[in-house]
This record gives sequence, structure tokens and C-alpha cells, in this order.
Amino acid sequence: MTIVPSQVVFESRDLFVRWRSQYPKFAALIDSGAGTSAALRYLGIALWQDQNLDEAASVMVANASLCPNDPQILGELGSLLSMTDQKDDALHYLTASLSLDAGQPLVWLNLAGLCNEIGNKEMAEHAFRAVLDINPMSVDATTGLGLLYLESRRFADAIAFLQSAIAQGANGMAIYACLGQAHYLLGEFTAAKYSFEAALNLEPNQTAIIKKLSYARLLEALVATSVSDATKIYFSSAGALAEPINDVLRTAFQILSGYQHTDAAVRVGETLLAMSPGDPIVTYHLDALLGRAHTRAPDAYVAACFDKYAATFNKHLVKVLDYNIPEKASSMLATADRRFERTLDLGCGTGLAAPQLLAVSDTLIGVDLSPRMLDEARKLNVYAELIEAEAVAYLKCETAPFDLIAALDVLVYFGDLAPLFHSVAARIERGGMFLFCYELGTGEGFSFLATGRYAHAPNYIASLIESRFEVVSDVETILRLEVNSPIASRLVLLRRS
Repeated sequence: MTIVPSQVVFESRDLFVRWRSQYPKFAALIDSGAGTSAALRYLGIALWQDQNLDEAASVMVANASLCPNDPQILGELGSLLSMTDQKDDALHYLTASLSLDAGQPLVWLNLAGLCNEIGNKEMAEHAFRAVLDINPMSVDATTGLGLLYLESRRFADAIAFLQSAIAQGANGMAIYACLGQAHYLLGEFTAAKYSFEAALNLEPNQTAIIKKLSYARLLEALVATSVSDATKIYFSSAGALAEPINDVLRTAFQILSGYQHTDAAVRVGETLLAMSPGDPIVTYHLDALLGRAHTRAPDAYVAACFDKYAATFNKHLVKVLDYNIPEKASSMLATADRRFERTLDLGCGTGLAAPQLLAVSDTLIGVDLSPRMLDEARKLNVYAELIEAEAVAYLKCETAPFDLIAALDVLVYFGDLAPLFHSVAARIERGGMFLFCYELGTGEGFSFLATGRYAHAPNYIASLIESRFEVVSDVETILRLEVNSPIASRLVLLRRS
């Protein structure tokens, strides 16, 4: 792509003639002897302004080759290339420019935008902060950091910077909407309501914001008043965009439970049960909120919950809840340095862990209670068998041994793990392996959480391991997010002794 000045000016005679005619100032700079660099810089920017990006890039590359130590020319070229598919070249020229002169706020801003686009959030944050070091009142950098923190789920930081940007004069629908979303995702429903209202005052017909505002008003009201009064507020706010009452209250039940508005969640749960008596999902979660003891999640709950969840399970778990246990499990299995003849994916769900397990297995069998989840797993065409069954019941009736059993998202639905560990040990050949993840609890034994999951104390897990298994690896990790907070867990690999 590099073009020397003589090639630009003389060999492309038709292009040179057109540029002289189209840009008289370019012709004047050439004719005056002001210098090739000045003429090329003017021409490159003029072509850029006219959206002729390919020609602009050729001219500006030529100028950069002529002036390799001019930070302004390198910065302008990097900024132009960041608008094209040449992201690597753009990054090169922007960083080269800043290495020569770190006091260029516009170049830092362009670098921040490029890094954010290519997924280098750490460098984007550094670049935005470099702008603020030069100009603490930069609205662009303050806004950029607020949006970056929102995307990175650093919601408190996002709120601080977006509020600062607004105080400095930023005033668009999007910034208020993003501020509202940050408050909403922290469970600050009243603050979210005010921000969404401000967004709608600027652009009243934004349906997405109307829906968010309606939910913020609903949740605020559910915490403070009756379910009946709160739903009236919701329907008044949502108007024609209102969703069916059962769907609205189920969403509210989940959100209020997650943010530990227990009294409000219980009121909503009781209302839902009155509408749908015996609903296994609401019944179980209401029991969890009220502390009614269970030793494991009922089969009817698990099947109903995950049947409903199946179509959106992968996207929600990975993109929203930041679940990446299969990738971590793959790294752990790599340390075993062996292949497994027959592997069981216990609680396989949609098959999220199938690629990692199949990479070290000759035969992969999946077991799950949810038929809809199994339907999704079947689409992968990687399981030798997919079986609809409860985990312990399957292990008790299965006679063929396995040399690897993986239970990556299963133990959180069991309180008493003794039957599961006993059945696993009976089905794993000596020297075979058991890979599992559990939510980290405190104290002794297990805890039935308000989320409907179970957390287990490490000493309880250790008591189940002794005499049956030896520990190959045991590391603390993050299971996933719960209302945007990380859930501490442990990922464990055992060998059957």
C-alpha cells in the first residue's frame, strides 16, 4: 500500500490532474513550492472529508512515508484507517503518533474508540484516561468511559462517569438511557426510572425506553406497595406496549428475588401461585425465599424451568451471565494428559460443554431432565446417546462404567450430595475421573439459597471425596453472575481411587 510522493504526483497523471482540478488549494500548494508534505496533508484531509477514503488513505500513507516522525501526520492516518477494515494498521499509526507526542487528546480519543471496537477494553480505558489527564473536562472521554464501564458491567463506575458527563453538558437520549440501564442493573429502580424519564423527554417515541421505564416503575412500586397497585402503574406506563400480566409478574418475581427484595418477591410469588396453582417453578422459588427446606431441586421444577429456558439458554448463560466453566474445565482436563473412552455429560443441557468434552473423549453420552434442552443438544450431532433422566436415578440403573463423568452445572441443584457422589463412584472405573463445579458455601454442609440453588462448604465436599477419590485439581473460580455479581465456586477434578 505504501506510495512514495513521486508515484502519487507523477505516475498517476490522470489522478494528479483530477486532484488539481477538484482541489484548487492543493494545486496552489504544489505550485507555490510550499512543500510536498503540506500539499499531501491538505489533499488527504480533503479527500477524507469528501468520503473518498481509499484515495485519502493512499495519499496519507505517502505522506507518512515522507514524514515518519511527524506525530500529527501519523495520528491523522491512524484515525482515517480506523474507519476502514485496516484496524491493525490504524492501531500501528495511532500508537506511533502517541509515542512521539503523548499530548494529543484527539489521537487518544481515536485510539480509545478503535480499541473498544476491537475488544481491547483495557487499552481503551487507558486511552480515555489519558485524555482526561490532558483535559479533565473532556465530555467525550468522560462519556466514553461511562459507556465502556457499562459494557464491562462496572455499573457503579458507569453511573459516576455518565452523571459527570451530563453535569458537563452531555445531553442526549442515549446517555440518559444508558444511565438508566446502569441503575436498573444495580437494582436501583427509582434512579433508573428518573433516567429513563429524562431519555423519553428528549425522544418520546422510543419504544425500548418506554418498556424499560414501565418495568422500572413497576419494580419500584412492587417494593413499596401492593401487587395490584403496582400492576396498575405498569399498565398505565406501558400502554399499548404492555405485556401479559403473567409474564410481567414472572419477570418481576425473578428480578426482585435476585436483588433480595424478599418481601416484595414473596407477594408477587403468592400472586402468581393464585393465578397458576401448583406451578412448580414459582412454588420452588417461593419455598427458597421463605426458607422452606429441600434436599434437592424437585424433578418437576428442573424439567419445567429448563424446558422454558431452552431456546435462549446458551445466549443468556454465556452472554448475560458470563458463564465459561466449560472452557476452564477444558484447561483442567488438559493437565490429565489422556483420552477417555466413555464420557458422561451429566446434566448436559443444550450441550454447552460438549465440544470441550468431545475433544478428549471417544464416546460422549448426555443425560438431562429437560426434554427441550435435550432437543437443543441433539442439534449438535456429537452425542452418541442423549437420555432424559434424573442424574442419580440414571447412574443407579446404568450398568456400563465410564472413565470420565462431568457435572459442570449440576451440583447447584442438589443439597445432599451423598447419593450423587456414591452413584458416581459406583459408575467410574478405578483410575477414571470425576469433574464438577460447585457454588462455594460457608460453614458446614450445604445451604439452600434464596436463588433456589445450593452452596456447599469445602469441608463437606472433602468428606464426600475421602475414601473414594483423590484430588487431581481443585481451583476457585467464578461460576457465573447473579444480578451482575460474581458467584464464587470451585472447579474440581478427581481420580477414582
